Amino acid sequence: MMEKKRIDRLLAALSALALAAAAGLCLLLRLPQADSTAGRTALHFRGGEAYTLVVLSDGETPASRLAPLVRAAENGGGSASLFFLEEPDAGAQALETVSGAEVPVLLLSCGSAWDTALELSAEEAVAGTVLLSPTGEGEALRRDASVPVMLLGTSSTAAPSPARLAELYNTLSGDTILPSGLSFTSERDGVRLRVLPATLDAYQTFSPAVLEAISGWYRETAGVSMAADSWEGPLRGLCWVLGFGGLAGLLLTLTRVLTDSLTDVSYAVMPLSVRSREKFAAVQAALPVGALTVTGLFALAGFFFDRLPRPVPTLFCVYWAVLGGASLLLYRFGKMPGVGGPLGDSRPVRDPRRLLTGGAAVIAVGLCVLLLEEAGLYRLRPAAADLPALLLYGILAAVGCAGFLYNELLFDQAKLPLPARILLTAVPFLPFALLAFLAIPAYGATAAWTVVLLAGALGIGLLLARLLRLALGNLLLPAVLAGALTGFFAACGSL
Repeated sequence: MMEKKRIDRLLAALSALALAAAAGLCLLLRLPQADSTAGRTALHFRGGEAYTLVVLSDGETPASRLAPLVRAAENGGGSASLFFLEEPDAGAQALETVSGAEVPVLLLSCGSAWDTALELSAEEAVAGTVLLSPTGEGEALRRDASVPVMLLGTSSTAAPSPARLAELYNTLSGDTILPSGLSFTSERDGVRLRVLPATLDAYQTFSPAVLEAISGWYRETAGVSMAADSWEGPLRGLCWVLGFGGLAGLLLTLTRVLTDSLTDVSYAVMPLSVRSREKFAAVQAALPVGALTVTGLFALAGFFFDRLPRPVPTLFCVYWAVLGGASLLLYRFGKMPGVGGPLGDSRPVRDPRRLLTGGAAVIAVGLCVLLLEEAGLYRLRPAAADLPALLLYGILAAVGCAGFLYNELLFDQAKLPLPARILLTAVPFLPFALLAFLAIPAYGATAAWTVVLLAGALGIGLLLARLLRLALGNLLLPAVLAGALTGFFAACGSL
């Protein structure tokens, strides 16, 4: 008992330390302090007087991702201004800043703000322009041929396609090129097109490759320097690792501590009983293979009919739902080999202490998700258009989580040897590694990292569900909440 308490204390201390470190990194990686703020319309940052970097954001790019550009400008002896063009009067204020500048102006647009950047390029003070991942439609006309313009994107599915970038390049430069390969560069008459490989860091504004491409273009065309910080990318990844790791450790510690005091024999699953642990274990080892096969057929059908939206999150959630749904159906109709008894019904919980424990766990997970979004590695931006996908993915993930929770309780009841228990618990997650591997040739390396982050969100959801299962004494609500968390990452998240 004393050994268990020491382990719990150590795990709790390490979890708290990891979460504190993640919070500290988030503060470090945020935007520098702005000199003046006009609501969220315009932010102006203190810096040198060598040049001014004007960043035009379409509002889709999180402000935390733009912080490296501001720091690079300040480190290079320039100042920076950030305008959110979805806000009222932002375009007029950007024009006023550019036209009134007494030093060279470097323009950089994100996403659909590229058309405004081209308009501002006609101003005399503008020395160079970068259109970063230009998306959406606009009036693609050169406003001033004397201003050098760079189109920078990647072959990632999260960025405009190489074909779209080549089309815009042809319009601006008068050239005629066709995109070839995953990475290419073309230049004519002061217009350069560069497409970077689709890797995790390839299109992020804190990526060394992106920052070097941007600073190199401004150095060639305007004769100014930007000194990017090389630690941005690794620290953002570390922030997510520490945040997920600390939260997982915290949930695991609470589950260990509360297991004895909150275990309730009235769990709805208790009418089920394991009568042959060998048969039960064999079926649990075979189910992931069957679920993976069904998911593969679904993927082939979607590819054939070209009707598979958000392919990676869809396949991720479909596999998990098929796996959990198969277990639930076998339990429901009494066909699970080695298991007998009725499925049982959920019962409401009225104990305030249990409700308080469960509510505190849900709040802790929500706060950690908000914290990690600030790090800017993985964007979580829900929109009205994402609601159908959120409902679909949430339902699919909830079905999978319910099946997983039932299986876990029956594993406890079967009293399998520890190595067999660990193996059978890990087997359902192995196909995610295969999905990540196969996603690279089909959708780019970014898709593989999307699988990794979705698996991390699912892992946190399952740990939360285990704790809520103890606190609430049933499986329905924990499965729904875990599914909602996974569905939120799948529907509203992107690299």
